[in-house]
Amino acid sequence: MSKVARSEKQKERNARFAKAVAYAKQVMADPAKKQEFAQRTPKGKSVFRQALKEFLAA
Repeated sequence: MSKVARSEKQKERNARFAKAVAYAKQVMADPAKKQEFAQRTPKGKSVFRQALKEFLAA
């Protein structure tokens, strides 16, 4: 880790991304949600990535 302190905006973005990762993990753990996301996921992309994308776009 760098000794350079993060700005407030960087801290907010990191926290938001951490929430997105937690959400994507929940989607992957629930078979029904995973299937729902799989239907919206473009060919060649992962369900995890699609869940991240949708969370961050909201």
